[in-house]
Amino acid sequence: MSRTISKEKAEKIAKEYITNGYIKADAMLKCGYTRNYAYTGEGQHITFNNHQVIEAIKAEQHKLQHKLEITAEKVIKDLEEERSLALKKGDISSAIRASELQGKVIALFVDRSMEDHQPAQPLSPEVAAEARRQAAIRLLQVNRPGTDKADSEAKAG
Repeated sequence: MSRTISKEKAEKIAKEYITNGYIKADAMLKCGYTRNYAYTGEGQHITFNNHQVIEAIKAEQHKLQHKLEITAEKVIKDLEEERSLALKKGDISSAIRASELQGKVIALFVDRSMEDHQPAQPLSPEVAAEARRQAAIRLLQVNRPGTDKADSEAKAG
């Protein structure tokens, strides 16, 4: 069942949804929906599967992306800098987290809470190749002798 939502209301829903951290019920409440409707799966499904709302969310994300000058390439580069810094400081858990986030950027992993959001734009072949190269380098670094993981595995064996 598809309900008609005006372009203006769809834009308001999209702005609230993105501003509040992608919480559907909160966005719906701020846009005038009743609490009962906003907190039902059916209400959220009908609202967020509406073509006008989907397009408004895409447009709002695009505007925000350009405003903040965020690109997949920049995110990967920033995460690589953070990962390298964490490795230099010996902070392995932060380095692993940065690697995990890089994997999410190139869609190696799917975050369950993000399954109903719009898919990310595909990376250019050059960026994907660079990300694969960086991942291979990280695997070699983690498994080479002299690292905490390789040392603990050698002691255990």
